[in-house]
Amino acid sequence: MDKNNQLRNVIAQGWTLMFIVFLANITIEIVKSMLNIDASKWSEHLSAGSVQLILVLMAIYAVVPMLIHTISKRWFRYVSLALAVVITLLHVGIHHMAHGTADPEKASQAISFPHVLHLSHHILGIWVIIVSIMWIRRSD
Repeated sequence: MDKNNQLRNVIAQGWTLMFIVFLANITIEIVKSMLNIDASKWSEHLSAGSVQLILVLMAIYAVVPMLIHTISKRWFRYVSLALAVVITLLHVGIHHMAHGTADPEKASQAISFPHVLHLSHHILGIWVIIVSIMWIRRSD
């Protein structure tokens, strides 16, 4: 297998793993709300716009790995890198807003399983960005 295919496989795998972690985070939050019989968190934070954003993210996560294996043009390499950067920064921003790093009470809470998943998503995003840059630098 040539180096280009190896890089494409790693990038596609990274996108797929980010999707799995994304779905796991949503599932855990829904289950926690169900167990607490408290959907107020969802009604406060989940507007029609955020539901649409979640659906768009899910579509991006589902389609990008296939496109990476289908399109190898240089312009698409930049597009996939830009998407990885935007989505990773978006999740880092959402993570910090959701966990209230500005709120000392929330910031001092012990690290939980959802925190580990968020951190995993951040690491996967950085991994996809680094390998995407390596893919861009490869000449065909």
